[in-house]
Amino acid sequence: PSKIAKLRDDLLTDRKPGTVVHYLAYISNAWNIAQKEWGITLPQNPVSQIRKPHVSNHRDRVLTKAEYGRIISASERSVFYMKGIIQFAYETASRFGEITRLHKSHVDFIKRTAKFFDTKNGENREVPLTEKAIASLRSQPLTTSGLFFNIKSHDSFKYHWQRVKVEAEVFNFRFHDLRACAITNFMLPPFNFSIAKTAVISGHKSWDQLKRYERIKASQ
Repeated sequence: PSKIAKLRDDLLTDRKPGTVVHYLAYISNAWNIAQKEWGITLPQNPVSQIRKPHVSNHRDRVLTKAEYGRIISASERSVFYMKGIIQFAYETASRFGEITRLHKSHVDFIKRTAKFFDTKNGENREVPLTEKAIASLRSQPLTTSGLFFNIKSHDSFKYHWQRVKVEAEVFNFRFHDLRACAITNFMLPPFNFSIAKTAVISGHKSWDQLKRYERIKASQ
């Protein structure tokens, strides 16, 4: 345990607490597998005997209507897919990976739904599409792959996304925060979705998971 504690402290000098916790989890998992599955006789897991770094991942950042308007305006002067992907994320609470894997066969324009496969929690889910979400899909040019958003690389996207934010003068905001914007909007007028319905759309299995993305302000 003393060696693991020293490793923890050394890592904390230049890494975030969340990263260090992940490293410790890797060590702990390897130790447990060696004991339980490989039959290696080992003493008590040393990671379980040390204090873990405190991780605070809470964020309360959502876009104001003015900020969202500036982001959309700036995205119209960016690469062809930028406005569509921003608008789709804002309207559906979808993750970046889910959006970029969305195939035309996964969307039913009659029912106004999209189905995401191989999501982060390991389950498929179907989400309703607003008029703006549908418009964002229809605005994308046809691709030979059948994917709606033809993004060559994540690095290329990040470059253009950063430029959009700078032009829009929007700071301390991540693309993933668009998911929180959507979830927050679902729980406010005109949607007024229940926690259960919002969780079905977002893919969260508990209120503890969902509330990290619910960022309703007192002024709302």
